Amino acid sequence: MRFVNLNNATSLSADACNLAATLGIAAFAAWLAREIHLPAPYLMGSLLGVWLSGGLIAPLRPRLSVPKWVFFPLILGLGVFFGSNFSADMFSQLSRWSVTIALMILITIFSGCIGFFFLYTVRGYDKITALLSALPGGQVEAMTLAREFTPKAYVVALFHLIRNSAIFISTPLLLVALSGPETLNQADASLARLPSIADMSLTQLTAFVAVAGIGYIIARRIHIPMPHLFGPLILSTTLHFAGWIDIPRAHEFVIFAQLAIGAYVGSNLAQVQISELKGYVVDALTVSILFPILIYSILTAALAHVTGLDMLTLWLAFIPGGIYEVTLLGLIFGYDIAFITAHHIVRLLFIFSVIPAIAARFRVGEKHSPDPPNSDSN
Repeated sequence: MRFVNLNNATSLSADACNLAATLGIAAFAAWLAREIHLPAPYLMGSLLGVWLSGGLIAPLRPRLSVPKWVFFPLILGLGVFFGSNFSADMFSQLSRWSVTIALMILITIFSGCIGFFFLYTVRGYDKITALLSALPGGQVEAMTLAREFTPKAYVVALFHLIRNSAIFISTPLLLVALSGPETLNQADASLARLPSIADMSLTQLTAFVAVAGIGYIIARRIHIPMPHLFGPLILSTTLHFAGWIDIPRAHEFVIFAQLAIGAYVGSNLAQVQISELKGYVVDALTVSILFPILIYSILTAALAHVTGLDMLTLWLAFIPGGIYEVTLLGLIFGYDIAFITAHHIVRLLFIFSVIPAIAARFRVGEKHSPDPPNSDSN
């Protein structure tokens, strides 16, 4: 006789109820954001709606979540769609991209060093916490390393959550401010032109599922970082470049991705007790927002002036936000997804290859250091 694990069944049921509540709030907030003509309404509306709902209604806060079993396949699908933007024409521009990729790495190092020295020298953080908290981009990588190298993983999580959320909220506003309100109409028109899932053939649907699953399995087997994203992306890029498949970006999937990612970020923000973490929040705002946004704004504007490249495309490619969020914004507003994605992939691979060695070196012989300043010191 086969027995059902009641604990798992109960947990799954609770996750489903929480997901329904979270997405219900996200969908209503997205509709409202669209009615008042907010940029990227599905993304920003869902984020702000879920965040404010949890912040204002304490009993609702524990119910707000997007479980892994929803988020994981969503990223698999986004990897397939992002890879479909690469073509033979795109690869012909690799020599031009090499210059901007090199500059992006230099800016990443520069910005990270400024944040590190501020936290370590001025604010008194230990080296490992300062390093991982000041890391420009790579939220998943920073959290993975934090769990291994420091007992203050929650501090690192807070820094990256604040940085990604601030960039996530400010970038659509920046795009509209620099491009004008007609950008909203262009984004709506671009989204409306995407085919429906109902328009996709059985062959295309099968290819979509197969590329997502096989790409992930291969990436896991050969230990590629972030296999749920990079596996499908690399396989999709290869097959589209070869002309063997043609998978269109489905209208419904793109909208759901915006709602789910916005709700995911908003639900995480809603859990942060600002009053209890005030000292960390001030430092996080300085290191995760002031330094990166100021540095990246100046340098991308200068680079756009010198090279003639579009500043907003450079901004989306350089700014150290979450790769899912920033790339999705580029997709919504019609920017060069291949260019943007390539830069973020290189940044993540650079972080994966360099930061663990630095963190390990810091840990060797490091004595216990005092906690960073509390709220009273601020």
